[in-house]
Amino acid sequence: ITYIDRFGNLISNLTSYHIREVRGVSKRSEPLIRLGGVTIDGLVRSYAEGSTDTPHALINSNGYLEVFLKEGRASDRLHLSRGARIELG
Repeated sequence: ITYIDRFGNLISNLTSYHIREVRGVSKRSEPLIRLGGVTIDGLVRSYAEGSTDTPHALINSNGYLEVFLKEGRASDRLHLSRGARIELG
């Protein structure tokens, strides 16, 4: 995690390029994103597609992988701070 915005969204330094690379190796159509003891299966296209119960991931408008919780703070829910590790699979 390189940045946590004022909404508690977790922004990484991973881009869609990294996602495509992992998809090629894993042969999965959607990536698995692991962080803070949680596995997120795939990406959503917008914040509106998320839910208030579980964290979701998307490629944000700056082109980076972002983990968010609709109407909540993913950073608080997952107890993560800047420098936390994200794994793609």
